Amino acid sequence: MTARSPRELVAQRLTLPVKSLTFDRALQCRVEMDDAIVDEYAAAMKDGAVFPAIDVVDVDGKRFVVDGWHRAYATKKAKLKQIEAVVKKGTRRDAILHAVHANGDHGVRRSHDDKRRAVRTLLMDPEWAKMSNRNLAGLGRVSHAFVGLVRKHYQLGSGELLTEERIDEIDGEPPQEWLDLCAGLPEWDKANVLRLRQCFNLSALELALPYNYRSEHMIAAIGMQLTRIAGRSGDPWPWPADKMPHQREVRVRHLVDSLDMSAALQSPACPERVELFFVWVKTKGLENLQDHSIDKLLEDFSEWPAFVRMLKLRRSQLKADREAKPPSDWDQAKAIEGERDATRQATAIRSAETQVLKHVRARGLQSASRNVLREVNGEAANAECSNAACDGWMVSQVYGEPLCSVCNKSACRTVELHDWAFEYVQSQVRAGVDLVIDGRVLSMETLPLLPQSETSVATESGVVAK
Repeated sequence: MTARSPRELVAQRLTLPVKSLTFDRALQCRVEMDDAIVDEYAAAMKDGAVFPAIDVVDVDGKRFVVDGWHRAYATKKAKLKQIEAVVKKGTRRDAILHAVHANGDHGVRRSHDDKRRAVRTLLMDPEWAKMSNRNLAGLGRVSHAFVGLVRKHYQLGSGELLTEERIDEIDGEPPQEWLDLCAGLPEWDKANVLRLRQCFNLSALELALPYNYRSEHMIAAIGMQLTRIAGRSGDPWPWPADKMPHQREVRVRHLVDSLDMSAALQSPACPERVELFFVWVKTKGLENLQDHSIDKLLEDFSEWPAFVRMLKLRRSQLKADREAKPPSDWDQAKAIEGERDATRQATAIRSAETQVLKHVRARGLQSASRNVLREVNGEAANAECSNAACDGWMVSQVYGEPLCSVCNKSACRTVELHDWAFEYVQSQVRAGVDLVIDGRVLSMETLPLLPQSETSVATESGVVAK
C-alpha cells in the first residue's frame, strides 16, 4: 500500500490523555533525545507556557507519536495528564513517512546522524528503496547528495534494500527489537544480552550463556539469536516425512541424540527452538548433572519424554554409584564428628536446663521470662563456651559474635539453649508433668526450696534433680 504524505491525511485536533500515546522507537528519527531540552520544556509547561500540538497517527486505534517527542516527554515529566495533538488516521507506512518528515523545517535542529537515520528508515522499505536519490531526498527533507552518501556508506546499489543485518555489520548497531529488549536493563545485563548477538553457531551461543539465562529477557534474546542462526544456515528439516508443524513438534520432543538436536535447531522450520536448545545443552553435559539439578530439570521439562527418560537414567546411575562406592575417609570423619556434636549438644542442653531450674528456684516460674533469662545468662554466654564438654573460652572477633577458642562455637548458642530449656521446663510444669527430685514429686510450692547445690538432668519422665 502506497503511503500518503502528511498533508494528504485527514487531521483532527484533540486533547488526548498522555497515557494513551504510544512511543515507538522505530518512529523516532532522532538518534537520541536531548534531556536538557526536555527539562527546559517541562519547566516552561509548569509555568503555564503553551506549546504547539504534537502530531499523532492513529493506526488501528493505536496512537503513535510521530512528531513532538520532546514536547510529549516534557509533558510526562511535568506530570500533566493531557496534551494537545493533531491526530491523523493512517497506516504504519503513513506513520513512518510522517516521522521522517518531522523536524525538517521546525523544532530542534536535526543533527547529521538524525538525518542519516531518517534516510536509513526510508531505505529499509522495499518500495521507497527503489526510488531515486532525488525523490528520497524530498521524502526525508535532505539533499539528494546526502542520500547518495548514505547509500554509499551502506554499500547499496541502485534500488537495493537496506537490511538490519547490513546496518549491524557496518555500524555495529543492533536492530530495534534488540534495543527494545535491552531497554531498562542494567548495563551488565545489557552487555550479556548483546553478547549473545555475536554468537553465530550453537556452540558459541552455549558458551556465552550467562548465569541468568532462564530469565524472561534472556530467553527472548536466545530465541532471537537462534532464529538468526537458523536463518543463516537455511538447512532443510532433517526429517522430510514431517510435513505438518505438529509432526515436527512431536519429533523434537522425542530426540535423544545431541547431533539430531543440533540439526533440528539449524533449520528455520524447527518448533520450540529455545526449549530444544536448553535440552541440547543439558544432554551434552548429562554426565555432569547431579541430583539437585536433575530434580529441577524434571520439573521444567516434564513434557519432553525422551529427555525425562535420560534424566531418570542419570539419577539411577548416581544412586548406584553412591551405593557401590565405599565411604571415603572424609565421609567417615564427618560421621564421627557428627556423633561427637550430638553428644556435646545433649550435654549443653542438660547444662542449660540446670541453669533454668536454678533461676526458677530463685525467682519462681512466673518471673522466668525469656528477657530475664537472657539477662541472667548474658555474662555466661559471653564468657563460657556453649559446649558444656569444652573447656574453651570466648574470644572476641573483629566481625560477628565471639567464638570459642577450642571448638569454635558461637556464644549465641548458649542463650538459644537456655530459651529452649525454659520453654521445656515451663511446659512440663503447666502440663502437670512431675518434676522428680530424689524420688519426691516437686510441686510449685516446694520448687523454691531446692537446695543451691543440687543440679538436674532431663529424663523421659520429667526433670530429675540430683
